[in-house]
This record gives sequence, C-alpha cells and structure tokens, in this order.
Amino acid sequence: MADVIPSPFGPPVSFADDILPLFYKYRGQMQWRLDLSSHAQVSANAELIYGRISAGPDSVMPPAEFGSLTKDQIHTYWRWMKQGCPP
Repeated sequence: MADVIPSPFGPPVSFADDILPLFYKYRGQMQWRLDLSSHAQVSANAELIYGRISAGPDSVMPPAEFGSLTKDQIHTYWRWMKQGCPP
C-alpha cells in the first residue's frame, strides 16, 4: 500500500483559531526565543517551527517536560503553513 500524502486542503486553518491554541501552554517557556502568540513571528519562522515540532523524540520544541504535540496537531500546523499562514 502506498503512503498517503496529506493534503493541505480541507477546512481552512487560521492562526487565531487553530495555531495559537496549540502553543498557548508553551508561551512562557518559549517567550525568550520566539513570541508564539505573535502571528508575525510564527508565520515568519513557520518552517523552522515545523522542523522543530515534527522532529519526533528528538524534537526541541516544545520542551521535553511538556510533551510533544500530537500527530494531528502537527498536521494542523503543516496545513496552516501550506495554506499560506493565514491570520
């Protein structure tokens, strides 16, 4: 069976409704590196953030003590990027 390539299409993903809530509990710990509550900063660093949240067990984001994002959350973030990082 061939791997299924996820689609960036489907319901629209927005920063305010879908992405900001993913990062809410990490804001204080990550604030000195990147303001995760800022659409401008998150969208400007979208690829970097994606690389860090999707690195699996070796992920540096979020911090290990907070646990990784789920596959669904990572896919939502990826879709947001592919949809052009809408606010």
